[in-house]
Amino acid sequence: MLEKLRTLGWDIQLELLAVATLLLGIPLARSHIDRVVVFPESLYVIVTIVGTLVGILALVGLVAFLIDLAIGRSRTWCECRPVSSRNIHEVFELMHDFFEDETPSKNRMRQWQRKNKNVLTAVYLQGLTGGRKRSTLVGVYKIVPLTRSAVAALASERKTGATIETDDITAENEQPAGLYIGDVVAVTGKAKGEVIRQLKNTVAKLLRPGLSIYTRPLTRDGVRLVRKYQFITVSDGIAPGSTGRIHMLPEDRARLFLG
Repeated sequence: MLEKLRTLGWDIQLELLAVATLLLGIPLARSHIDRVVVFPESLYVIVTIVGTLVGILALVGLVAFLIDLAIGRSRTWCECRPVSSRNIHEVFELMHDFFEDETPSKNRMRQWQRKNKNVLTAVYLQGLTGGRKRSTLVGVYKIVPLTRSAVAALASERKTGATIETDDITAENEQPAGLYIGDVVAVTGKAKGEVIRQLKNTVAKLLRPGLSIYTRPLTRDGVRLVRKYQFITVSDGIAPGSTGRIHMLPEDRARLFLG
């Protein structure tokens, strides 16, 4: 709550304080108001309570704001947002730095998001210094809810994460036959932990008995993660952790991944 109050800014805190002053002034002017119109006692009690609460909220926020200004301390936290037309360019550029030619096009990403806005998630580092809020893109991850035919194509390596089409994706109100995890990017240590945490939370909400989870490691971190969580390759004779090959997480190992 205190962190949210800090982000409101000086102007909004002063506006809240002005509202509280106005509300608390109504009971004080009751004798004058009663000459024009008589309100019940309960109304003045409610106005007094609301004014007091708003005033306390504004004062706490102002104190927190002034402390930030006095000591110049910076606070940071991570925030996740669906990829949209507003941030798709910077998300694409970040992904391209890691995956180069394997990066899905911006047009394909837009199509994915129109079908299901939860496919691509951007992670931002939020910073607050002296009441000023700054936002920096530090990570991305993709969780695609798949149709049955898309699962079959991935299991036979006829499709990759970058070539997933709109028709391969289930809508937000539909039950997927499988999940594809991909485009996992994080540029800081804090972002890496947050990306994995948020990714696991999303998978936990979608996971159910019989649901397959697929991925295709393209980076050193991707290889490390598929080995850590014991993903297996879908094709015989391919060693787990092989770069560029489709992997699957067996159902009995899902708890290890989510734990």
